[in-house]
Amino acid sequence: MSILVGIDLGTTNIKVSAYDLQGNLLASASKRNVITYHETGWSEFDAEAIWQSVKSGLQEISSACDGSISSVGISSFGESNVLLDSNGNIVYPMITWFDPRTAEEVDQITQSLSPKEIHQITGQFVSPKLGICKVMWIHKHYPEEYERATLCLTMLDYIIYRLTGTAGMDYTMASRMMLLDIHTLQYAQSIIQASGLRKGLFPPIRPSGTVAGHITPALCGELGLSGEIPVFAGGHDHACAAIAAHIYDEGIALDSMGTAETMLISSETLPDLQACFENQVSVYPHFGQKLYRLTTSIQACGSCLAWANTQLLSNGVEQANLSALSSFLQQSLDAPKRMRPVFCPNIRGLQESPATRGAFLGITDACTCQDLAYAVVEGLVFESFRRFLGCFRASGIHFSGLRVVGGPSSLQNMMQMKSDIFEQTIQIPVIRDAACLGAAIIAGMGIRILQQPPRLSIQVSYAPNRARFDEYQKRYAQYERAISLSMQYIAE
Repeated sequence: MSILVGIDLGTTNIKVSAYDLQGNLLASASKRNVITYHETGWSEFDAEAIWQSVKSGLQEISSACDGSISSVGISSFGESNVLLDSNGNIVYPMITWFDPRTAEEVDQITQSLSPKEIHQITGQFVSPKLGICKVMWIHKHYPEEYERATLCLTMLDYIIYRLTGTAGMDYTMASRMMLLDIHTLQYAQSIIQASGLRKGLFPPIRPSGTVAGHITPALCGELGLSGEIPVFAGGHDHACAAIAAHIYDEGIALDSMGTAETMLISSETLPDLQACFENQVSVYPHFGQKLYRLTTSIQACGSCLAWANTQLLSNGVEQANLSALSSFLQQSLDAPKRMRPVFCPNIRGLQESPATRGAFLGITDACTCQDLAYAVVEGLVFESFRRFLGCFRASGIHFSGLRVVGGPSSLQNMMQMKSDIFEQTIQIPVIRDAACLGAAIIAGMGIRILQQPPRLSIQVSYAPNRARFDEYQKRYAQYERAISLSMQYIAE
């Protein structure tokens, strides 16, 4: 039996899953991704610990599948990277994608190129979180470590390097580094020049979905794997999730809800970048018949929900799931209507304005913690709606449905609210760990034992409730005013 493996390097968990050719889950392993937080507000991933989690997961999968694996695909969070010396050793800890320390590096780049010029070259909004800023920060503050470095790899490409011994960077990761010229699909030399970094630091660019190498014989022996096993660069996690959710289906958009939330649509051609810039839409190439992904994102989705669940509804006790929030939401929806505050969910900034911060507006002395928690959920739905409107304006594509994947899609009342506000049918596919499955599908298509993604089953659909439409329209108008006001607050 042919077995495909998907690896997802997530902010919260490192997952390794095995699938058959119909997309059925055969075995899985998950390890918590440990993040080190500092009093300064800085945070770092442990790249070596992530590698050990991948190895452990592959060993578990190998044991469950008798060592018989046809190919491996990998997806990953974006923006974080490692610098390696000539011996392959990491010279400085991996800065997390959401770490705030790199604001000054944005100022350096924009002295040479305006934000609009950068977007027209790379399809990305200049932001402290993009990978190039992290390398610039190390260059500035740890020059000795930077000088020792001979290679810069994103997290995805680092794991491929450890598995195969080959170095490269796929389209999506190069884009989230803010390094890919989306017109030539090569490194953007003007960006590298503006950054002051060495050109030779970056490995060859490779198209997403191409074979990056094979697991080394020594590692196969250590993990109990047999045969030559090709490894594919699946790409950015949200893009891989889109493959699993059949994003190529006509009239379908993807809403991938995780620590961050990314709204994504596919296009056969490079879209109008002027329209994308004006509507806060990023663009990068990925894989398949519709090569380009138009994306817009909320930087803190799951983190907003976890904060509300823990701090507002669970007396400060961290909850492993969103059960308290889910239970309360239904009570709030059924309760008599009253004035509630509005929540702006930009607690980690906006992709086009990273220094902005979140806010509650309209609080009175009658507000309860439950009112605030309800506002958090409603604010997230309103912001995703605002951003999807931008995608529609930028692409000119008409959509008839929205597929939602990720942990928060289990919040039934939130999904119904999303359907009501969007006036669209919301579909929740039967997918566990969409990014893992998408990476595995790419690996299967790469070795041509799959011609297309396996058949997709829909677990549940939510149809718009027209009775709530007028109420949400009024609330959304309040939200638009509130988000505009919140953008005027810039964190120092």
